[in-house]
Amino acid sequence: HTIVQLEVTTGLNSLEQPVYRDPVVLAGLAGTSGYADGNGTSARFNNILAMDLDTAGNLYVADRGNNRIRKITPQGVVSTFIGNGGTTTVNGTGSAVSFAA
Repeated sequence: HTIVQLEVTTGLNSLEQPVYRDPVVLAGLAGTSGYADGNGTSARFNNILAMDLDTAGNLYVADRGNNRIRKITPQGVVSTFIGNGGTTTVNGTGSAVSFAA
């Protein structure tokens, strides 16, 4: 379970072919699932469901297998944004929230 960053560049003209750079691992380790906050490849995810990007460049990941929303900074630092890993539904904020899978 890996989050990779892809860089695509194009010329000024829409008829030019895009140039794809080699993907760079932003967070996680391919073939390894689990739960861990941390930097880059030390972070772990389990069954990523969806992702969204904010205006500051932070990526929010629905980590379904861990019942958490994770935040990944542009530098690859992963933290738990919301959720405590519980399997019942509990409203609240931060780590008080629990999602039913």
